[in-house]
Amino acid sequence: MGAKLSAATGPGALNGPYPKMDSNYSGLTKGRDDSAAVLVGGNFIVEKGAEVEGKIVVLGDFAIKSGSGFRSLVKVGFGSQVIPNSGEDTILIGGDFVVGETFVFFMNDDYGNIVYRGIHSGNSPVLGLGSNMLQNTALDMTEWSNAFSKLQEKGSFWGGLTANGVISIGSWKITLTAGDDNPVQVFHMDQSDLQMNYLFELHFHSSLAGKTILINVKADSEGKAEVFNVADFVDTSGSSGSKFSSDLVSNILWNFYDAKSVKLGGGNGEFRGSVLVPQPDSEVECSLQGHSGRMIVNGNLILNKVAGELHNYNFDPPTKLPCPSLSPTSALTFEPTKRPT
Repeated sequence: MGAKLSAATGPGALNGPYPKMDSNYSGLTKGRDDSAAVLVGGNFIVEKGAEVEGKIVVLGDFAIKSGSGFRSLVKVGFGSQVIPNSGEDTILIGGDFVVGETFVFFMNDDYGNIVYRGIHSGNSPVLGLGSNMLQNTALDMTEWSNAFSKLQEKGSFWGGLTANGVISIGSWKITLTAGDDNPVQVFHMDQSDLQMNYLFELHFHSSLAGKTILINVKADSEGKAEVFNVADFVDTSGSSGSKFSSDLVSNILWNFYDAKSVKLGGGNGEFRGSVLVPQPDSEVECSLQGHSGRMIVNGNLILNKVAGELHNYNFDPPTKLPCPSLSPTSALTFEPTKRPT
C-alpha cells in the first residue's frame, strides 16, 4: 500500500511471520514495526473499546471517551506483541488529544512519544519511564496526507481489476478459492454478500496458500458497505480462532474502494486482513471484537465495541499488487472466473 503502511519498517523490523494470537500471553515484545498500524485521515473516536496495538497516526482529533473502558495504547495485553521501537514517536495526532478515561496505559515496559499538534484535554495516559507526551504546533503531517492521495488512486485501481478468484456462498460459510495459478487472486464481493442473519465462517481454500489475496467489496447505491455476523475465519490449512495463520493475515487486503460509510461488526471472531477505505471523508464504525491487520481510513474511524481491540499485523504479501500505471484490464493476464450461483 505504500511506505510505512505495508511491511514492517524501522531498526530490527520483523520481516517474517508475525506471532499468532495464541502465543502472546506472556506480554513480552515479540518484534518491532515502526509502520502505521492505524492511519486515520479524519478523527479517531473511541466510544467503546479496550486496546489499540502498534503505531497510531491520526490527521484529525483522537478522542477516547469517558466510560469507553479503553485501557491500552500501542502495546496491549493480547495481540501480536509487535510494536514500534522504543524512543519513537508512536502516536501522531494532527488535531487535539482528548482522554476521558482515567487509566490508559501507554507502551507499558517499552517507551515512546505521543505527539499532538492541537491541545490535550482530560486525563493523561499512564506513561512509563522514558515516555513523553508532547505538543508540537508545527507537527508536519504532509507525509500522511500525501499517502492518502496515493491510496485513493490505488484503491480505485485495485477495485477495477478483473476477478480471477472464485467465491462460493453456502448456507453457513463463504469459501474463497483460487481460480487459476496467478500469484495475485482478486475477489469481487457485493456488500450484501457479507450480511447474513446468522453467524457464518469465511474459509480460505488451500489453493490460496502463498498467494496475495485482494478482496474488493462494492458499496451499495448510497455508498454504504456493511459486514456483520462473521463467526470466524478459517485459513488454508483448516485452522481457525487463535490458530489462524498469521502468515495468511499478512497476505489479505480488504478494499472498500467506493464506500463512503463502512460498518464492521457482529459475530464473535477476529476479523483477519488489512482494511483500506480510500475514499475521502469516509467513515468506518468498527464494532468488531478484534481485528488483525492494518486499519487505514481516509476519514473518521469510530471504535464502538465493549472490549474491542485492534491488533498490529502487517500487509506484506508474497506478490505485490499491480500499480496504477497499468490499466485495470491489462494489469493481470487472466480470464475472469465466474462465481457459482
